[in-house]
Amino acid sequence: MKNKLIISLMLCMVLISLVGASQDSLGTYKQGETITLLQICGTCTYNNITSIVYPNSTHQVIDSAMTKRGAEYTYTLTDTTQLGPYSVNGFGDLDGTAAAWAYDFDVTISGLNAESILDNAILILLFTLSIIFFLIALNKGNHILGFLSGISFSLTGMYAMIYGFAGVTNLYTQGASIIILGWGIIVLLSSALEGLEDSG
Repeated sequence: MKNKLIISLMLCMVLISLVGASQDSLGTYKQGETITLLQICGTCTYNNITSIVYPNSTHQVIDSAMTKRGAEYTYTLTDTTQLGPYSVNGFGDLDGTAAAWAYDFDVTISGLNAESILDNAILILLFTLSIIFFLIALNKGNHILGFLSGISFSLTGMYAMIYGFAGVTNLYTQGASIIILGWGIIVLLSSALEGLEDSG
């Protein structure tokens, strides 16, 4: 029992140190939104943004002073067209000594973070309905449910194409969206044709 307690405490200390070493995050923003980058320092006389690393790994050198207002330092960033994680690097004279700092933020289509369940609720609902309709249509040979399944798959593909998966849109999510949309069209057309043949 004592050994388990010691091992648990050691594990907690390691996890806390890993969390403490992580880079701070400014949050998640909507694509194209103007973002106010913020740094707080009570003993600094200046803070400068040195560079920003964009989601496509482009490293843009900024070398610009942040606007000071009391202990807050701000910089306005307008170039947020790329989706994904951004890294902001800078330094200030903390207690009279130059000290580097860094933090990140994410840009998504919706402005919601990847952990948000609400961001995926419609996509999950559409995809689930698509599969349920498709499986019942296959099992029962029902062309109407097959047609509804095709419509639902198509809507799922279009929704994912516009909003991405969990607010992330890139080449992979676009490819998956096209596959889902294509599958929906195939199911929709084949159900409609089989229904016409059976009625004729």
